[in-house]
Amino acid sequence: MKHALFCLTPVLSKKLIAKGVAVLPEVKKALSQGKILLGTGSTATHIYLELGGEIMDSALACGIITAKGLCVGHGMTDFVGAHGHAKYWLFDRGRMTPSDNLEQVLIDLSANDVFIKGANAIDSTGQAGVLLGLESGGTIGKALGYIMAKGINFLIPVGLEKTISGS
Repeated sequence: MKHALFCLTPVLSKKLIAKGVAVLPEVKKALSQGKILLGTGSTATHIYLELGGEIMDSALACGIITAKGLCVGHGMTDFVGAHGHAKYWLFDRGRMTPSDNLEQVLIDLSANDVFIKGANAIDSTGQAGVLLGLESGGTIGKALGYIMAKGINFLIPVGLEKTISGS
């Protein structure tokens, strides 16, 4: 028996994750008949492109972890917005739909729709971790109540390059 080992760079891993997410039954159904809400980030960018979003002019990072700590908050979201990037992406029946009102988008989502938010970390038991980028809880802090109360399909795609050794 022969064995092979493939090691992917984080970028290639995110592209492969995006291809897998795009063919999930709930994603395919929501793309054609409902809504998909994507939180922005590096993995979500690849999903956005796989679902038919247009290529952006520059790289996208919504939060960066540096030697000095986290780079998130209003300064980062203002920077992202000033460079033409959305704070989230919304597909409504396969078409990109611009909206700056996250609260209204969440109100309009149903159990037939999908919310996708990449993770900042994954632990050894497979639990995903997401940073709360703003004092208000950021996108995930605003969305989680709606997701749970309405039964919205919730996907947290994350590559193994974000593995941490502890909980």
